[in-house]
Amino acid sequence: MKITLTPTGATPFVLGDDSVSLVIGTNFSAGAGGQIREGFVNKQKRKVQGVPLFRAAYLLNIARANFENRFAFTVQRSFQTVEACVAFIALHPDSVPASGEITLTSQSATGVVIRYMPAAVVEQVECARHIGLSCDFQYVLAGNGPWQSTP
Repeated sequence: MKITLTPTGATPFVLGDDSVSLVIGTNFSAGAGGQIREGFVNKQKRKVQGVPLFRAAYLLNIARANFENRFAFTVQRSFQTVEACVAFIALHPDSVPASGEITLTSQSATGVVIRYMPAAVVEQVECARHIGLSCDFQYVLAGNGPWQSTP
């Protein structure tokens, strides 16, 4: 699976790419690949209005739409040197774009599946773990619309 974030009018930023086993280099302005280890948990919230009815036994709940797709995932990256790993930890959160289109590319034996979320906002970028040459970053994103099959 490959997850990229493309800000409006800018180049794609790689949040995770399972095809990359070792991150090489020190310039991470376009993101960096890494194994998506945990998560990719999708959670949808919906706005519900509770209306108390006079002398009713139960509250009346009315669906008010306003869906919000929220998802989180953890990416593990391994580096050639400890210095490159520490540099990535220090610089990566500031280089992640604040919002853009999320592209999810998943390839299997049956073919390639691509999904898009046109307007997503990055809520959290956190280094969840650092051990020697590797670090785990957790990302939390909120989408302003449904997943789509075309951009």
